[in-house]
Amino acid sequence: MNPALSVATVHPCRALSGVATFGARLAALPSSRFRAVPVLLSARAADADAFADTPAAITPINDDHAPPHERILALRDALAGFNVVVPCDSPEGFIAAAMLHHRGVRTLLWHHSSGHDGDDVLRRCAPLADAWTAVSAPLRAHVRSLGLCPAPEASTEPLPVCVGVRAEPPKGPPVARTLRLFYAGRLENAHKRVLDLVRLADALAARAVRFFLTIAGDGPARAQLARAFADRGHNGRVMFTGALPPYLLHEMYSAHDFTVLVSRNEGWPLVVAESLAGGRPVAITTGCGGAPDLVRREGCGVVANTGDMNALAAGLAPFAEDREGLARLNAAALHAARTTLCPGVLLPAYEAALFNASRAPARYGANSADNHAPLHVHWRRMLDALQAVPGADTATARALRDAWLADLPVTIAHDALPLESDPVPVEASIRLAHAAQSLRAAGAQRIALFGAGTHTRRLSRWLDRCGPFAAIIDERAGQDGAPDILMGLPVVHPSRLGSLRIDAVILSSDEHESAMIEAAASWRWRGPVVALYDTSLSLGARSSVSA
Repeated sequence: MNPALSVATVHPCRALSGVATFGARLAALPSSRFRAVPVLLSARAADADAFADTPAAITPINDDHAPPHERILALRDALAGFNVVVPCDSPEGFIAAAMLHHRGVRTLLWHHSSGHDGDDVLRRCAPLADAWTAVSAPLRAHVRSLGLCPAPEASTEPLPVCVGVRAEPPKGPPVARTLRLFYAGRLENAHKRVLDLVRLADALAARAVRFFLTIAGDGPARAQLARAFADRGHNGRVMFTGALPPYLLHEMYSAHDFTVLVSRNEGWPLVVAESLAGGRPVAITTGCGGAPDLVRREGCGVVANTGDMNALAAGLAPFAEDREGLARLNAAALHAARTTLCPGVLLPAYEAALFNASRAPARYGANSADNHAPLHVHWRRMLDALQAVPGADTATARALRDAWLADLPVTIAHDALPLESDPVPVEASIRLAHAAQSLRAAGAQRIALFGAGTHTRRLSRWLDRCGPFAAIIDERAGQDGAPDILMGLPVVHPSRLGSLRIDAVILSSDEHESAMIEAAASWRWRGPVVALYDTSLSLGARSSVSA
């Protein structure tokens, strides 16, 4: 029998998430072949709810404000006793594990994250992985299509997060005329498309379906979502609970008829898996990663194309009064979870993937004394990953380089390794360059960015490559605290678009595009307004009106 592996999963602990739940459940599995321990990058207990019942969890550093190099080196020391590290979506985890490669530590990229955030982790960190897998078939195919991960696959099948399955469905009322719907997740529109919940409510109301929608979670779109429900007259049909702890989420699944998720992109959404495991069907969109195939195959819910809320409402409507049909869906949900998502089914595949990763060959070793090239490549990959670490700079790279070289079994001159690397393109920069290029090809010469927030600041190093840009539009321009200049560009109010002779505007946001398009539609200016992520929102050319 193979000896037991020691496995670490790394978690930033920014908030309760499916990835955090994955780490906690991996640690709880009764395997004789591996022992998993979550390693937390935050000392804030409130951020670590998923690990409350995981006594073996490690927090390497208790100072959340420590410099990046101290955090990474503390993490490296905590990981030194493990065979396999699963960094999840933590760049610090990839770097710390890579610093231990010569000691036999291997890195398994277990990819959960969909959308541009997940792609950015891949672009910067995937080359450091020794093996990889993903939670769903669509996400697995996406990783392959990007061509960013040179390591071999650790599993021949996708490996979703396992869930405990009820013995039988919870009881529901024998007769009901109100369809009880439940949404749980972050309230944002870039990935989750939560504003589609309003359109779903409209479509149900148009069919005279009585429904009640409970919304659990929080996020940047909460106020806009609540306002939209009120404007459409749905106040008495919708309740917001805020974020809920895991034990209450499981009670909420049982208290509703369907769990609803209308996302644009997901890996394998945990709320869908937990709802099925609790004996409740789901109403989801095709953007929900690996879930739609299972739901269609097992007949345990309703699936509609992303954005098609009429189709989703049509699939839900019959079950407001068909309790026998709903009972059949409940049983199908349990069967689907029991045969595909429970620990007994997934544990052997987990074990195989972890052992495959542990056997990955060394990238460099004692023979590197005569050939330093593999070491140089490895270091440059660490530098690329370092670009994803907030606050990291040349001093961070120097501290990590010196610590890594001091631990290597070979001697290399410190000045032989650079402290900076070329910027790795991120999804936002790729989309910005494409949008700007398309607008210029259509004749636009003076292009402005709308948005002076975090997204625009993240693009600072790319503006010269994607530009030139004429200005940054901010509806708060001129108010106290609003900047006049940002990244060398004037920050101006939309009323100045005409006087600045702006030809086109690009939205610089990934979470607020819908609200920003609504704002842009009210401007006294006519010209194309282009969204980077949800391009269906983009406004076409309009005849000119002087501002």
